[in-house]
Amino acid sequence: MKHINKIISVVAALTLAAAVPMGSYAAGGNTSQTQQSRTEITISDAAGLRQLSQDCRLDSYSKGLYVTLTADIELSGDFTPIPVFEGTFDGAGHTISGLNLSDDGSYSGLFRYVLRGGLVKDVTVKGHITAGGSADYIGGIAGSNSGNITNCKFSGTI
Repeated sequence: MKHINKIISVVAALTLAAAVPMGSYAAGGNTSQTQQSRTEITISDAAGLRQLSQDCRLDSYSKGLYVTLTADIELSGDFTPIPVFEGTFDGAGHTISGLNLSDDGSYSGLFRYVLRGGLVKDVTVKGHITAGGSADYIGGIAGSNSGNITNCKFSGTI
């Protein structure tokens, strides 16, 4: 009987652990781990998008990451472009407005670099990008794209 109770306790603990999300992601989203070891993040506000930008400073952070916008986002004030992205960014038909960038970098856009294997889809970006420095690679969605950008729109000035 002792062994059966231990087995039941272990099974219950494993079931509970598998059902609980990994934790919250910034003010505007949630993080969870799927069975395929793919991290999924939902973002619903500017704070969540800023947190993603900060986390993507490490180029390996976004590999296998799946980001979904769950609301339109209005950016105000400073926003640092998402430095490096190699996951999937699903705008889910939402709009990011108020993107105002004035960087000294050569690569500028909502994303600086979309790497091979990266996918940005179904998002509309509205804003103004004024580049400094050499301003060699500027875009509303990405400064440099080695991945795929599909069904995205930019409205504003570059």
